[in-house]
Amino acid sequence: VTHCAVALGGCRLANLGGARIPLRHVLLASNANVGGPGTAMAMAGALGWSKLAPAAAACGALGYSVATLLGVAMCALLGRP
Repeated sequence: VTHCAVALGGCRLANLGGARIPLRHVLLASNANVGGPGTAMAMAGALGWSKLAPAAAACGALGYSVATLLGVAMCALLGRP
């Protein structure tokens, strides 16, 4: 619920400020960050957003790499093997 509220609220605020962020971009990026590249590409294909599939896959892969680095850093910080 929190992730959804922040993503949609941020999109709304950005659009009120003059930005033009389509809702489908926010929804697909959210899916990529939560579910990974596989689910994001499946969502893009199922909804007919095939042009957004490569960006969704890249966003999901970037999310995996950032989360892995943060996990390794937390493990080193806490001193656990």
